[in-house]
Amino acid sequence: MRVLFLGNSQIVSVGNLPELVRKLSASAPASTPRIESGAVTLGGATIQTVWEDERTRAELQHGRYDWVLCHEIVYSYGGNGARLREYGRKIFEAAQAQGTKLLSYASGDVEGARHTHESMYNDAAELARACGGRVAGGGMAWLKAWAKRPELDFHCPDRAHAGELGYYVNACVVFAALTDCSPVGLDACGLNASDAQFLQEIAWAQYLDDRKNEQ
Repeated sequence: MRVLFLGNSQIVSVGNLPELVRKLSASAPASTPRIESGAVTLGGATIQTVWEDERTRAELQHGRYDWVLCHEIVYSYGGNGARLREYGRKIFEAAQAQGTKLLSYASGDVEGARHTHESMYNDAAELARACGGRVAGGGMAWLKAWAKRPELDFHCPDRAHAGELGYYVNACVVFAALTDCSPVGLDACGLNASDAQFLQEIAWAQYLDDRKNEQ
């Protein structure tokens, strides 16, 4: 399975979402697709900026991808649903022409902006429904985890990006959305076994909610 990741530093910064997803797939049972990836990421970029980068269309036209993952810049930094819908649709139409499906991804926001997670997710789910694609609710998985373990820190020291735990649960959510397989029992990617299992279970619960919210 080939996946193109489009976005900004919420995709690749102190962590690497495509690489973590690849590691999860490599540790999955043999019946699970092995994931390879490409990426076009620009720090601080909106979905419009990513779409207008010539590399994006080149990858969509020639990369032979099964899925394209896209997302808007976090809402505390100026992201918004109208732009996500407009440029997400453009990405979808270019992807659809090549037989590529759309995964609409909503990451977690910066520290202190938990109130934006639901609106980012709802807009991403709306895009998925409009395009017959899928949604992956990374930020919503953070809220689920905090409800049970509020002490967990999903941010890195700059407090604007995901840290090790945040990137890991995001990767588990994306892996499940792409494969329809539970991440429970897969590679802990350097986390302790207890934290990894907890986040894997949270991600699978989010996967089940995501499928309902695509309808």
